[in-house]
Amino acid sequence: MYELGCFLKEWQTLIGAFIGGIFSLLVALIVAYKVRSHDEIAAAYILLIDLRSFVVQAETLEKASKEQGSSLEESSLMATAGLLSSPPTLSPLFEESVMRVSPVDKYLTAHLALFKKIFSEIEFLLKRLSKYNDIFESTGKVPIPIERLRGDIKNVGVFLRYTVEHAKCCENLLDKLIICRTAIFHRLFRYIWRPKSENECMKLLKEGKV
Repeated sequence: MYELGCFLKEWQTLIGAFIGGIFSLLVALIVAYKVRSHDEIAAAYILLIDLRSFVVQAETLEKASKEQGSSLEESSLMATAGLLSSPPTLSPLFEESVMRVSPVDKYLTAHLALFKKIFSEIEFLLKRLSKYNDIFESTGKVPIPIERLRGDIKNVGVFLRYTVEHAKCCENLLDKLIICRTAIFHRLFRYIWRPKSENECMKLLKEGKV
């Protein structure tokens, strides 16, 4: 005991500095985690606004076509017409927000990447179809073969459905892994047990629906 007392007396300054250093490190880690968590939540909300806006627009067009009993081809035509009159847009902060939430989960990152990829394909097709429409209105002639025109319209409908599926998966993961108060528990336990919705989203990725 006497030797222990002498040791503590001689080394108390060093021990105090060591304990103080550990405490300071823990405080710094907690602060860094809170800052990162705040940034992730802010980015998640920006993404959710864009995703929800797109899903609502797509589902509104789908509902309108079903009410008229449209075939798949007519449904794609109505969706294309609706998107041409009101083209979907994403926030200028979308890409930056994706970068902020990407470290959270690889599946979330994959769904966001596929959503953006197919969204860009839809934008490209809409711009091309808008150009064709302008030519038709000025000349009265369709500038490309009808089959190619129908193909572009059909692709808009197909891409729209796949984009909505990926958007809904993104919404689910953003809410559970970042926004909700129990996000930390979802991150920990999802590798042990996954809800049905996440399994369906993983299946969507494996099937390569892009």
